Amino acid sequence: MKVGKGCLYRVVAQTTPLCKWGGAVNKHPHKRQHHNKSTYPTMDRTFHQRFSPASACGILAFALLALYLFWVKNALAGCCLAAVVVVMIERIIHTTYVFSHNGNEEMLVINKGRFSKTKHIRINDIVKCHKMSTGFGLSQYILLQCGHKTLVSVQPNNADAFIAEIKKRQATQE
Repeated sequence: MKVGKGCLYRVVAQTTPLCKWGGAVNKHPHKRQHHNKSTYPTMDRTFHQRFSPASACGILAFALLALYLFWVKNALAGCCLAAVVVVMIERIIHTTYVFSHNGNEEMLVINKGRFSKTKHIRINDIVKCHKMSTGFGLSQYILLQCGHKTLVSVQPNNADAFIAEIKKRQATQE
């Protein structure tokens, strides 16, 4: 069959119909497993960090202080504070909390941007998770207790869905 300016395409006849997973309907070896949701691997779920009024005030205060230091001709201190502002913005924008499946374990991977080390927490190690707020209620966070003495603070955009995802993944592990 000719299509366009002399391009030749072969038409291949399909003899057996395909199921929606790509295998032949009558020859598909694992057809039952595809229809059972429990055999699917758990998908990764990503939460981003909440941009709270407290973090906005912190960035604004450091930016104004850096601007003031440039105004009074203290360039070295102004450059240092400008670098701090860049690191703060980068950390807020690029912080992600990813629920992933590594082999046999469910993991919570906390990535706080390019300038920080990535933290890996097993979902089964999380003992408690509490929704908390700061002193004046400017920001809310979730406090995760991992093991006996380790506490991790996270600020996901949707805190209720984050806690529900932890509980769901802990229930599927058991």
